[in-house]
Amino acid sequence: MFAPQQKIVDDCSASHDDIELVLEIVDADQAYATLATQMTLFHFFFAWNDFFGPLIYLAGNPNLYPITVGLNGFKGLYKGQDNLIQAASLTAAIIPLVVFFFAQRAFMQGVVITGVEK
Repeated sequence: MFAPQQKIVDDCSASHDDIELVLEIVDADQAYATLATQMTLFHFFFAWNDFFGPLIYLAGNPNLYPITVGLNGFKGLYKGQDNLIQAASLTAAIIPLVVFFFAQRAFMQGVVITGVEK
C-alpha cells in the first residue's frame, strides 16, 4: 500500500483508493464483478434521475428530453389534473423499481463485500 502523499503525486483518484481497499479485503474476481455491477447500477440510477443536465444541454430539442424533464413539462401542461400527473409519475417510476428489485442481490453483495454490518 502506498503512502497518501505518493498517491497524490501519482494522480490516484479517490475511487481508485476505494477499489483498492475492497480488493484487499476479498477475492479479486468476485470484487471486480460486484464493483462493475454496482457502478453500472449507480450510473443507471444517476442518469435516470438527472434533471438539470438534460434540461440545460437539450434546451432546443424537447423530443430528446428524458422522462424526468418530460414529467416537468407534463406537470405544467396538466396543472389541475392530479390524477394524470400521478399516473405519469408512477409510469416513470416503474423501470427504476424493476431494475432495483432485480439488482437487489448485487446491492446486498456489495454490502457484504465491504464488511458493513446491518
